[in-house]
Amino acid sequence: MIQRIRDACHTCEDQQEQGLFAWHGFEINTPPTWELGSYHGGYSSGDATLDDGVSPRLHLTWRTASRRRSPIERMLAKIKKAHRKRWGRNASFEVISAVPTCPEGQSQRYVRSSTPEASGLAWWCRACGRSGVVEEYHSRDNPSSSASPILDSFRDHRDDGTRLWSAYGLSFELPTTYLECRPSLSAGRLRFQLLASARNWCVVERWAMASVHLRRLPLNKWPAELAARVSPKLGPLTLDERATVLQYPAIHFKTSRARVGAAIPWLHTPTEGLLWQRPESDKLLAVITHGPACDLLHSIAAGVRTI
Repeated sequence: MIQRIRDACHTCEDQQEQGLFAWHGFEINTPPTWELGSYHGGYSSGDATLDDGVSPRLHLTWRTASRRRSPIERMLAKIKKAHRKRWGRNASFEVISAVPTCPEGQSQRYVRSSTPEASGLAWWCRACGRSGVVEEYHSRDNPSSSASPILDSFRDHRDDGTRLWSAYGLSFELPTTYLECRPSLSAGRLRFQLLASARNWCVVERWAMASVHLRRLPLNKWPAELAARVSPKLGPLTLDERATVLQYPAIHFKTSRARVGAAIPWLHTPTEGLLWQRPESDKLLAVITHGPACDLLHSIAAGVRTI
């Protein structure tokens, strides 16, 4: 597992430069100017919208589906009915050739006319037990077409046991066991907490304008503050300022077991982290792991990419 994550690092960096959105197992190549505008839900069901800073350009919805029978025909009928109810019975809705998104599923492309025009992909995957719709909205200068490289690039899951996350120029990979995600995305700070269980989780954070933050608090003081945000009961940390992440100097920190209170069993679970700065992009990056995720700390940090 660790080696697979390392081998995928260069691929993630190339895709990120082209524009890549990856969320709850979904991956789709987009123009680099499109960014996540809104999202809600989790792995089982939810939706996400990408915009170009002016208007929505891509919308994804997904939900849990039966693994036995494809819901594609029912989904297309529902989409067509809603489309004509809103825009009239003469509104154009054309189903075109199927495009495979994975060997274990089924998908069908369509084009509809409205304001704006859109091309879509209805998909279902037996392996991950989900179905959904991806719609690309077109401008007047770029009318809808049956050939959409963006929709062609969509895939709903990987087959190597890893899951990629990529948004706002930050990309990283984790094993698929880390199913639950609690993102906190704000201007200047991105935070993803991914959980396999209450005692097995990972946090990936990125801060913009690192030079401003470091004037307020030196880098070697950050681990204590980060650990306190995760849990004020973790106790003191041991620091190693000789660590590196790729070619960047980093601080490795972990809980000191000798000072952990014996009355609280879960505090015996180790917590470790890596903190480093990327001066060329003025970013601060941190990866914090708890429990079994600590075994993946260095490979996760080595796979973090940012612009």
